[in-house]
Amino acid sequence: MLKMDSNLKRKIEQAKRRVITTPRQALIWILRFINEIAIDNLPEKDWEKIQVEITVFSFYFPQFQRGACFLSINSRSFFESIPNDQYPRLPSKKEATKYQSDAQNIFYTFQNSKFTAQSSPLTFDNVFEEKIPMVFSAKFQVIQGKQSAIFTAWIKDRRYLFRINLILVLGQFMPNVKSCNACKRFFLTRRSNQMFCSNRCATRVMQRRKRNTPPSRYGKPGRPKAIKNNG
Repeated sequence: MLKMDSNLKRKIEQAKRRVITTPRQALIWILRFINEIAIDNLPEKDWEKIQVEITVFSFYFPQFQRGACFLSINSRSFFESIPNDQYPRLPSKKEATKYQSDAQNIFYTFQNSKFTAQSSPLTFDNVFEEKIPMVFSAKFQVIQGKQSAIFTAWIKDRRYLFRINLILVLGQFMPNVKSCNACKRFFLTRRSNQMFCSNRCATRVMQRRKRNTPPSRYGKPGRPKAIKNNG
């Protein structure tokens, strides 16, 4: 059994408090991950922080408790042996970039899906389907005279594990996750009719409408040069 380095263990515990304390916190972390993080341009210290946060989101979330039954979704690839026996194995920048791309695609898929509020809860039609190979294991035990069961769904590919966790989190907050009409970034709304992620984006759109700014001028500094009338 691979042992976790004490320094890595400390970083993981810190990342848990930043990422997976609540489902809402996990979603906010994902939004920051896809909207603000440029993986290739991160300083080494920030990259190490993101590495651990991705691992925490994938490895420690989600877990479900239903009565005496406990279900976790995990991946055996976290236990792969690597140099220095580091456990769990942290993602590379190439893998992190793929996770980021997957997250963006899933957000777009959810946003473009048709959902209907038939009584409660919301039901989604034709979001997506994926065939994911997995192994299901069960462990029965008696603790303090009470019988309990631990079920684990083992996903072979950690990338699929990341996707599953994201879908489970995102499903709790749709349709309150939208794409901002101004900057196109995804954000968590505070009300059902909210269209902008911030007052800054809302103000920018209103100014464009007031000045009749053409789309070709969006994002460009200054004002367009006046057209001289030679007549």
